Amino acid sequence: SKPKTELDWVVLRAKGLPGPGQYQIQAPKHGGGRFNLSNAKSDIDWIVYRAAQVPGPGQYDAAASLDKLVRTPACRLLGRTGPRSLPFPYGGAKPPPPSMDETATSGRGHGRSR
Repeated sequence: SKPKTELDWVVLRAKGLPGPGQYQIQAPKHGGGRFNLSNAKSDIDWIVYRAAQVPGPGQYDAAASLDKLVRTPACRLLGRTGPRSLPFPYGGAKPPPPSMDETATSGRGHGRSR
């Protein structure tokens, strides 16, 4: 038996393929996609929605709200950021302003420094 030539291979392959009109083309089973069908809120709808969330006049207890605000950790940190034994910006009391006598005797700000 002789080995097949390239032409023999092409003919053999072509015999296995269907010819024109020998097969059925099936339509795709899936339909197309959809566009967004949701109903988005308009600007007026958002204004009405937000207004419904905010309490009206007299519907809240201002004293209780302020008490809760003062008791939150963040608010406490703003008032005093460290132990009272530290100097002023870090927790201690604010020092009083210097008196006129102290500024005159210190020599700062008057004349040249020698």
